[in-house]
Amino acid sequence: MAREAMARGMGWALLNREDNYLAELQTMNKPSFCVTVDQEEVGRIQGRQFGALLPQGGLVLYILGPSTNPVFKLRTTGMESTKPRNIQITTLRGNLTEQSGYDAVTSWLKLKTSRMTPVSLVAGQNDNMAVGARRAFETLSGEGRERWSTLPCTGCDASPRAGQAWIRMGLLTASIYLPPTAGVAIETMAQAIQTKKQPQLCKQLTPASYPPIENLLKPQA
Repeated sequence: MAREAMARGMGWALLNREDNYLAELQTMNKPSFCVTVDQEEVGRIQGRQFGALLPQGGLVLYILGPSTNPVFKLRTTGMESTKPRNIQITTLRGNLTEQSGYDAVTSWLKLKTSRMTPVSLVAGQNDNMAVGARRAFETLSGEGRERWSTLPCTGCDASPRAGQAWIRMGLLTASIYLPPTAGVAIETMAQAIQTKKQPQLCKQLTPASYPPIENLLKPQA
């Protein structure tokens, strides 16, 4: 599809993903490039958030995205590289939707050993799954409900109308802001057409903790 578009005189910009075929396209006479977010840094930030929220260590229930998507493998690698050694990880699998986070935690809670597992924090590789996990805990009944439903939850995306709003509402404790890539890609494409020069093959945007890590170190604030 990309080669056909280039043959018809179109530029090609790939968003939130890198691919080797872009180098081949850059030998043609139209702009081709990708704009993505540093996904491994996303994971590194999440690992640092765990350390800030759990200074004494603990167990994190970690809901992963689809195993076939390299983005989430990079996030996992980054998280494992920065989380403190006194923090253990138990993984569940989701598919990025709020319902999948809810289903993953609901299924896990049916295990005989789950209620006795000393979970200290719940994290999702995106905000939707983290909020779904929160909703699953809030459906519990009995004396354990308060402990499970008040666990800190962290996610990733921090979009203004979702993750950031959920943090203000108290549903999430923290997230990771991902800079939008589409606007950067349009600006890059326009500049490349005007200058008739191929842009940088891949432009990586830098994510950021939301709120900043130092704020997480001061929960009383």
